[in-house]
Amino acid sequence: MAIHRLTVTKVAQLIRDKSNGMHADGGGLYPQIQGGSRSWLVRYKPLGSQRSRYMGLGSLNDVGPGEARDKALANRKLKEDGIKTKNPAARARGGVAALVSA
Repeated sequence: MAIHRLTVTKVAQLIRDKSNGMHADGGGLYPQIQGGSRSWLVRYKPLGSQRSRYMGLGSLNDVGPGEARDKALANRKLKEDGIKTKNPAARARGGVAALVSA
C-alpha cells in the first residue's frame, strides 16, 4: 500500500476544486471534503470489534498533511503499546476509550 500519496499542493487543489469525498493518503488517513466542511480522518478498529470507525484529527485548514500523518502514527503507536484510549489527553485523565488500530 502506498503511503503519503498526498502533497500539500494536492490537498490545496482538492480544497480549491471542492472535490467532495474521502481521498486516501495511505495508512488509514483521509482528508474528507463535504461541501464547506473539510477535515482529516483516520480509520481505526476498536478493541474486539470487526467494524472500522473514523476519528477526526482536525480541520484541513488548521492541520497540514505532515501533522495529520504524525497524529495517525501516534494512534498506531498507542495500539502497539496496548493503550486503551484514542485520546492521549483522556489517557492522562484516566479515561478508557477503545483501543485504536489503523
